[in-house]
Amino acid sequence: MRHDQPAKNQSFARRLAFALAGFGQALRGERSLQTQLGILVGVVAVLGYVRPPAVWWALVSVCAAGVIGAELFNTAIERLADHLHPDLHPQIRIVKDCAAAAVLCAALGAAGVGIALVWSSPGIGVRVLSWPTSIKYLHRSTRSAARWPVVPNFAAMAPKRSRRPGCWPGRRRYSSHCP
Repeated sequence: MRHDQPAKNQSFARRLAFALAGFGQALRGERSLQTQLGILVGVVAVLGYVRPPAVWWALVSVCAAGVIGAELFNTAIERLADHLHPDLHPQIRIVKDCAAAAVLCAALGAAGVGIALVWSSPGIGVRVLSWPTSIKYLHRSTRSAARWPVVPNFAAMAPKRSRRPGCWPGRRRYSSHCP
């Protein structure tokens, strides 16, 4: 289809093709979009390793869509502004700065969701920081070729506290009321 024809009342497949063409064009031309998609791949890899509840996957998905969408809007605004007014102009600079600030706000919101995930889930920081460095930690299964590494959860292996208040694992030696 030619681009001089209107995009309205086209089939879903053609409108999807337009959207994918725009995404590909932005991906080829914008370094910041490439960086944000790289970060997204890293975040998905960490989430696949940590395996949080489904609500965290949903929150991360919404935040990722918001950041990528804001970046695409920023790209569209910058390209349109450059096309309409190729010279430097103070008003165009303000428009571009505001669009970049929208991307920053979306990215900070996504970072806040990541911090909330780590803060609310005990042991996640330990699991991420104890990523195995050798092949001996890989899970060997006869049914699947490769699995994520199995790493002990050190927070779960900590000694359990006694049910009585004031008792902790080392206190047994010094107090008779602790079991």
